[in-house]
Amino acid sequence: MENLNNIKAISLTRLGQAGSIFSIGAYQHKLINSKIKLITADYGQPSGMMKFQKEFPDDYINVGIAEQNLIGVAAGIADEGYVPIAGAQACFVSMRSFEQVRQYMGYMKMPIILVGVSSGFALTFFGNTHYAIEDYGLISSIPGNIDIYTPSDGLSAIKALSLALEQNKPSYIRTTGTPIQKKIYENYCEINNDFNVMSEGDDALLISSGSITRNCIVALNELKESGKNIKHINLLKANPIPSRLLDEINNFKNVYVVEEHCSKNSLLDKLRATSLKDIKGINLGDKFHIVGDYEYLLMNSGLDADSIRKKILEYV
Repeated sequence: MENLNNIKAISLTRLGQAGSIFSIGAYQHKLINSKIKLITADYGQPSGMMKFQKEFPDDYINVGIAEQNLIGVAAGIADEGYVPIAGAQACFVSMRSFEQVRQYMGYMKMPIILVGVSSGFALTFFGNTHYAIEDYGLISSIPGNIDIYTPSDGLSAIKALSLALEQNKPSYIRTTGTPIQKKIYENYCEINNDFNVMSEGDDALLISSGSITRNCIVALNELKESGKNIKHINLLKANPIPSRLLDEINNFKNVYVVEEHCSKNSLLDKLRATSLKDIKGINLGDKFHIVGDYEYLLMNSGLDADSIRKKILEYV
């Protein structure tokens, strides 16, 4: 995967996360692993699967608008010794297909790589029926410890896919944000397997995951100008919780978890259960969300950069 370092920034920006996973990550891995098969529930074009389909038509499967069937077909493919990468809308693969995910990926431990496309608020005007703001909680609750990755940009999304393929175990990749996203990482090789330190500081610790990391970077830069130095960790692997993350948490009095997820069964809850610290959460809360574009939804939920900055100032 060395050629990933030569990808132009504009390409990853336009592809976003899920697009990068399929049109770059899955495509590049397919060139060296003939057993990879790409499966979708009629969401191939929005996900960026068309390049893979064109080059490897016999290894691309569209099961139609049938997410439950998607998981069953992927399980069958895995049982035959192939490597299934399955992708569809996150709201449906996590909720409509929960029983199948629990059975095949949790109990039977089929090594399916499931990509939740358009997680969080990504489907904007489709409304609350299409927001995937409970998916981390649902997948992480399944016995068997399914690996969960929460990439923040296109390059880290490709890294998440590479890690999932290396582990050869049930994995869920949660891709938030819009199809057009700014890069956070410049170099594929600099992305660690569990998390990266984005900035150093002694006043507090902020842990972010997903595309909301960009707003956290902006907020912390503004705080730094006013004399507040916050250590920022960007989490790539969110389940199981990396052990060294707990070591980081124990070094700080004030710890914040920022996530594009509802408050129940969140990453915040999981960290609170494993640490004695009074960890504070900046998330989507527990409410019905008024429909709007992506920036409006984040602002209305207190996840825009200014709201994050103000929330941290309440304690630091």
